[in-house]
Amino acid sequence: MGSFVGGCASSPESSSSQQQRRGDDRRAVVTLTRTASSRSTAKAPTRPVTPVAFENYPSVQYLNRLSDAVERARTQMPLLTTSAELAASRVTRGARLFVAGTQREFMSEMIDRAGGLALVAPVPKIVNRGDIILYAVPSRLTVADRHQISRWRGEGAYVIGFASAVLSSDPYFQPDVIIDSGDEEGLPLGDGKICPTDTVANLINAWTWTGEFVAACTRLDCLPILNQSLGEDGAISRAKSYRGRTFHDDMSVGRIPAGKLGSAYLDCVAASLAGMLRKAPPTLEFGGRWLREAPVSSRGLYVASTIYPAHYDDPRAPKIFGRTGELQLRQPPQTPVSLVIGYEDPPQIAIDYATMRRGRLIYTSARRDGADNRQEVLYVDPHTPRGDACVSITGYDIAILPSTSVMQAAVYWSLIAESSPPATRRGPLILTSRTP
Repeated sequence: MGSFVGGCASSPESSSSQQQRRGDDRRAVVTLTRTASSRSTAKAPTRPVTPVAFENYPSVQYLNRLSDAVERARTQMPLLTTSAELAASRVTRGARLFVAGTQREFMSEMIDRAGGLALVAPVPKIVNRGDIILYAVPSRLTVADRHQISRWRGEGAYVIGFASAVLSSDPYFQPDVIIDSGDEEGLPLGDGKICPTDTVANLINAWTWTGEFVAACTRLDCLPILNQSLGEDGAISRAKSYRGRTFHDDMSVGRIPAGKLGSAYLDCVAASLAGMLRKAPPTLEFGGRWLREAPVSSRGLYVASTIYPAHYDDPRAPKIFGRTGELQLRQPPQTPVSLVIGYEDPPQIAIDYATMRRGRLIYTSARRDGADNRQEVLYVDPHTPRGDACVSITGYDIAILPSTSVMQAAVYWSLIAESSPPATRRGPLILTSRTP
């Protein structure tokens, strides 16, 4: 069993390991692989190829903006890495890592999350000198945000902001670092509302930063404990065994080079978005048509997500559903047209209900039901892995860095874009029956 030194667990090396390290004096190389169900092993292009017929569709425009957010994160990798290295140098010596912000779903996404850091916590009333705070806002830092950030910095905390560099460019009371969410808040719609991209970009950037933080810790010979999805075998006993601990003293993965984990996560998200852009536009358009044709009172939204309800209740976006709620596995949706944002398994009771011609269903989940090919059911593939986390580190017992919330948001806002009055005109989509 290793001992804790300066806030980090270190395991004693065997004499043979010490000799080998003295002999070659090089960093250990860790092989990173996406889980098999992420459906792609190739890096997605900057702008994934979309059929020409769908280029002007709102859903495609929205997904392209998220693809742009991924590429923007790649250009910010040096900033992500250096800020993560500073954070790792402090946390491995006993500092704490907190999350906060006016982006309401940010804390629920980052705390106790499958594939996320076990050490992350909400920011307390009193912070210590050296603590790290991740602070997320929907594009703009307000006066209240800046006053809070200034107070924390005055107490010696290091604040990393997730916001728009352009829309938060006022030089006064800035965080130590801003990770840019882009110049615009989202995709504009014809009714003056938007489908937000900034808050989704913040989640992409935060998980990329988390990957770089983990890698930076390994270069300091520390390995932070990360959470396993509680739906997986052995997850509960694993969580109990690590309760109250910050770093592993029972395993090592070697030193991960800068940029490796963050890039692997961005590759996963890029591949998922590319998969949607190739296959989903006809289904998204058809689902948007179903929603447009139904009165608001006949539309229902049912969600299984860590970022529900805050993310889906963005005041800048249109409210098109008469009924909303968490997804109930034993109760079918009670609306004629239902959108189900699922997690791993398909919402079987909702599918069965719709196939009995009692309503129309649009759903997304990591796994599709094989018998859902009915006129009343539409499936949107989010191209996410089962188990949520999408990056594997050789030598570590679980996958890390979740992509599900990002892709759930991608599906949801794409459908909202298709169901809302467009800011620009688009050509018609000709359908003879339903789009598969």
